[in-house]
Amino acid sequence: MAATAAGRGENRLASGFPIPAKFRLGPQSRITEGQTWPAAEDATRTKQLRIYRYNPDSGENPGIDTYEIDLDRYGPVVLDALIGIKNTIDPTLTFRRSCREGVCGSCAMNIDGSNWLACTRVLEETRDPLTVYPLNNLPVVKDLVPDQTHLLGQHTAIKPWLRTQTPTPPDRERLQSPEDRAKLDGLYECILCFCCTSGCPSGGTETAISALRCTSKPTAGLWTAATRPPVNA
Repeated sequence: MAATAAGRGENRLASGFPIPAKFRLGPQSRITEGQTWPAAEDATRTKQLRIYRYNPDSGENPGIDTYEIDLDRYGPVVLDALIGIKNTIDPTLTFRRSCREGVCGSCAMNIDGSNWLACTRVLEETRDPLTVYPLNNLPVVKDLVPDQTHLLGQHTAIKPWLRTQTPTPPDRERLQSPEDRAKLDGLYECILCFCCTSGCPSGGTETAISALRCTSKPTAGLWTAATRPPVNA
């Protein structure tokens, strides 16, 4: 299984990726230099994107492809650049996206060494060259698409929905005071992008309890703090 870490031997291939320089990878997971796609000849403001590529069906090691883009045509956010690359340069580039509004969490990836939503990361505020990898500590399905099966299974294990042992009142809604509602601030905002989970040191270990804690703590807190309905058993 290919690793998402950068490095050949003891050297990093792309600066800024949060893996120690002496982190050793198996031969099948060592990242190689891939293709380079130059910008159009008439481009005046250019930027390089070095993007992690991995196709499990090819039998080849992961690689880093370099795309030189015209900032006047691609932007303003990283997701726009990725969509532009897929539409006009390399249709094989694979990544997740959906709402493009920072709500769904689909386009979470490692950008410049930090986990971000690609739809909220402003392209001109990133380094040049810009490095783009899948989320840390997760198996890679293809290119920038991580396998979230285990994380979603952990999330399901906490039963993240309202549960009650009392029947719903037939003539009114379950009321909640402003004070009780305020207890949920900082908990309900989670969009399950898994940026924090995949970036957590405990999430990369074999300790299932630690990984579960990283995955479910905000969501579990939301349901246990909720006062409507009154019982969350």
